[in-house]
Amino acid sequence: MANQYLGLSLFLMLLSFFIILNSMSEFKQDKAAPVLNSLTLAFTPDDEVKLDAGPTEAPAPAEREGSTLDKIQGLFNAQISGLKAKQNRMGTELRLKMNRDAFMAEANSTLAGDGSAFFLDTLVSLIDTQNTARYKMDMVASVAGDDRATRESVAQDMSALAGKLEAAGLPQNMISAGIGEGEAGTVELHFRPFKRFDAKTFEEATRDE
Repeated sequence: MANQYLGLSLFLMLLSFFIILNSMSEFKQDKAAPVLNSLTLAFTPDDEVKLDAGPTEAPAPAEREGSTLDKIQGLFNAQISGLKAKQNRMGTELRLKMNRDAFMAEANSTLAGDGSAFFLDTLVSLIDTQNTARYKMDMVASVAGDDRATRESVAQDMSALAGKLEAAGLPQNMISAGIGEGEAGTVELHFRPFKRFDAKTFEEATRDE
């Protein structure tokens, strides 16, 4: 019987502790939004995801790493139909899958007035912004079968596109392009935080190996 009273007393003390914590806490929308977005991405089908943008007075872009990815996703959604998008739970990486021809057509398009490449210029400005998180862009075009001519043609197209991105101002080490096995006629883009190679850190990490 004494053990039961002791257990009940400990339970009541623990319950009181959490009640006090709850009464002292306050709800902050800017901190709650990333948690709700993570749960939404985890349990909602890709085509039904609706993320909470957070409060009207959002933190500065440098404090919200996912905001750049939201803008990149919005750019592709506005220009390319049939897009499939997926962000990781932390909101730090973004994967896009789309029709390759539609993507290439948009990437090669220019404005009739001045001939500028609106899509590529906007994409580069979002990926490589000095005052926010910078991202590396990996492009993989999917091909099926062993048709060498098709593979070479697709590889040349992806290489040419990487060259255009570089010419638009995106550093070469922030782009990768290639081909892989998968659904023919599609291309996947992967945006992830860009980290510069630090020789000193690498030397320290391998010193004991």
